[in-house]
Formats: sequence, C-alpha cells, structure tokens
Amino acid sequence: HLLLHVSGPSIPANNFHCFADLYDATLSLPLEAVRQVVDGLAQILNENGARSLLEVGIGTGRIAVLLAERGFQVTGVDISQSMLHKLLAKRTDIRVLLAEASRLPFRPGSFDAVIFSHILHLVPDSHATVLAAAGCLPPGGLLLNCQHTYAEYPQKRAGPRLDEIIGEVTGHNGRADRRHYDTEAVLADVLADSDATLD
Repeated sequence: HLLLHVSGPSIPANNFHCFADLYDATLSLPLEAVRQVVDGLAQILNENGARSLLEVGIGTGRIAVLLAERGFQVTGVDISQSMLHKLLAKRTDIRVLLAEASRLPFRPGSFDAVIFSHILHLVPDSHATVLAAAGCLPPGGLLLNCQHTYAEYPQKRAGPRLDEIIGEVTGHNGRADRRHYDTEAVLADVLADSDATLD
C-alpha cells in the first residue's frame, strides 16, 4: 500500500476520519446506482480518449475503485488519512496522496481528466480547487463534476424557512452557507475565465 503525504501546513483538520469505518455503509446511493454513474463516466472518458484520471476528494474510493476495475489509471487526493486507508484496503493499484484540494502537487498535463464527486461544496475555496484541478490537465483535458442537481430539490425551496426554525429552536442562525447549491455556478465562472467549455 502506498500513501504519499504532501507535507506542509496546508492540510486542514477534518472530521471525515471520525466515520471512515461507516462511510460506505451510510451513503444513500446504493452500489448498483454508483455502478450506473461510473458506467456513464467511463463512457465519457472513453469517448474522449482519457486513460489517466485524478479524483479530488477520493475518500474511500467508491467511484475510483470501479473506474480502476474498468482499466483506468486512477490517482486520488484527500485530506483524510483514514478514508484513504479504507480505499487502499479495497485496491492497491490506485495511487493516493494526502493533500489539500486547492493545492494539488501535480504538474500541468499530469492527467487526461479530473473528477469531482460531491466535493466542491465541502472545500473551503471551491474556486481555488477548480483552478488547481484545471492546472493538472493538458489542453483539451476533461474536468468532470458529479453531483445532484439541486435546483428542483424541495430542500432548496424550504431552506430559508428551515434556517429560521433552526434559529428559533436553537438560537443559532442555521446554515447560512449553502454552497452545495452553487457549485455549478462556481464551475461556470472558473471555466469561463479559463476559456474552457462547459457542457
């Protein structure tokens, strides 16, 4: 097993190590649905001739392991050593690094594609994270963002009222930061500044 640690003060504390043992069992998306998502990703990657992949926020490798099974060369970064150890227990041919998403230790053109899976709303600086990922790609490389579409979610419409109720009950202001709704806009802004195409 190979776990590379990118040293430096940039790796923040995180709470994912607290539930690394439970993470796979508690995700709402069943394995068969994950396989269908990966089938779709593999089709896009194959159509564009992408073989080497970086997954930012790779975690326990629910997507990465399935991509590696399909013959892709997968590298991943995460800030949780416990999550990465869970991944390496599943498969040892995925190179993993303990590193911060906005400060990726790779040269331009290192990968054919970079994948985000439900990660951009968790990072402190999503703009810097997207820019760092784009910096790992060659001209024409792929940047793939896997996430739910929140625009029609009832939670989004109910969000302001829920925050009010939370504030009334707890005395806390609720979740003022609902960044998971804004990741598509972040991608669009950053890629537009980079003269990239958003499909």
